[in-house]
Amino acid sequence: MSPRAAKQGCLPPEIRSAAASGWRLLPVCARGKAPTLKNWRKLATSDLAQLESWAVEFPGCNWGVATGAASGLLVIDIDGVEGRASLESLERQGFILPSTLAVTTGRADGGEHRYFRIPSGLDLRNDQIGKIGRHIDVRATGGLAVLPPSIHANGKQYRFVDPNAKVADLPAWVIERLMVREPKLNAAAQVSQFEGANPIGPGQREPVLFSIACKLRSQGVPMDTIFKSLVGVNSSFEVPHTVERVRVIAAKSQRYPAGARSADVALREETGRPKFSDDALALKFTAEHGNNLRYTSATGRWCIWNGKVWEPDVTDYVLHLARKVCREETFNCESDRVASRVASASTVAAVERLARADRRHAATIDQWDADLWLLNTPTGVVDLHNRRSAAREARRLLDEDHRSGSRRGLPPVAVVSIAHHGRRSRTAAILTADVRLRFDRRNPRTCPVFPLRHGR
Repeated sequence: MSPRAAKQGCLPPEIRSAAASGWRLLPVCARGKAPTLKNWRKLATSDLAQLESWAVEFPGCNWGVATGAASGLLVIDIDGVEGRASLESLERQGFILPSTLAVTTGRADGGEHRYFRIPSGLDLRNDQIGKIGRHIDVRATGGLAVLPPSIHANGKQYRFVDPNAKVADLPAWVIERLMVREPKLNAAAQVSQFEGANPIGPGQREPVLFSIACKLRSQGVPMDTIFKSLVGVNSSFEVPHTVERVRVIAAKSQRYPAGARSADVALREETGRPKFSDDALALKFTAEHGNNLRYTSATGRWCIWNGKVWEPDVTDYVLHLARKVCREETFNCESDRVASRVASASTVAAVERLARADRRHAATIDQWDADLWLLNTPTGVVDLHNRRSAAREARRLLDEDHRSGSRRGLPPVAVVSIAHHGRRSRTAAILTADVRLRFDRRNPRTCPVFPLRHGR
């Protein structure tokens, strides 16, 4: 095969077809959404020679399309179950999306991208505040959408629902909603927008109330009116705050001079906004990796679940994952300045530090190998109490000290039999290829090891 043919073979047929349609394409990080090119908005192209060159330069990469006027495309991103429920609600009201080219994403709850053609001369922007509907985002000018056959972070592949489907024209009702600017809410509207909304959990009460207080303060609303408004919203919560606490929240907004800018500063200080704050990025990091990472403060060590055992992070892999989360968020930023801050070394380090304190990652020394009668062997977990084997599970928190005796310099364990020696001592013996391990049930931390000759 010639070098030219080899290069052509690197480019997936889906990408060749998209380029032939005039879509401006670009390489994206493998199993991610972040562009590999710094100035990707300008560099995205439909030129096959350039795409083939990128395929060689970034082997195994994902692929994306620059949405908006560049490709004449707008992509509606339906976020899983909640997004589909919102779409069904719109359809019952007569707001229907026509049949069009669609892609199933790798989301576990079934995300979907629907592609539409933008009318010539119309400039529409990204939307992540639900102008179309709750949990329905829009990728337009300044955004990108990941294309098949890219691989999601969870290992699932992006796929066309019907590769031969045509891209439909964008419906007029969608254009109308995206063109409407958010009006400035007066006091009554600011409060009423929370009525009939989804139930607010205990952890969300204070941020919601303080957000309302700050916005009302920015409009020059008197303290008494702010307090009465917060009391009304608080009464709609499943678990309301006390009246005294509501009064404290209302008073906190008075520490800042009236005016939109001052109130915005207060809101950011109290709630961690905007969404690209270190705390918001750390929460996203934990949402993606909360099941597979644990941090023990006493030892200052991260551990990673590899599907069989928890291993210590000796290569800063956790910091790499934090960097990946930040890098993927840069393509959602509206400006290069914000993107640069999100991808900075200080932000990446802050995300990793904040994640350490998240309860979904935290583990104490006593939680590791809490049950000394569970032995992690090459074929599974053996419970020495009942001689039964069990599947490996991350929740057991078995670290590598239990793995086949390798940390003790012993050969792999092959459990042959378990014998009980006497009613008083109640010890159990395990036979391996070359050693015998004795465990005393009365003092399980005592684990003498002595050689065993073959045939005994």
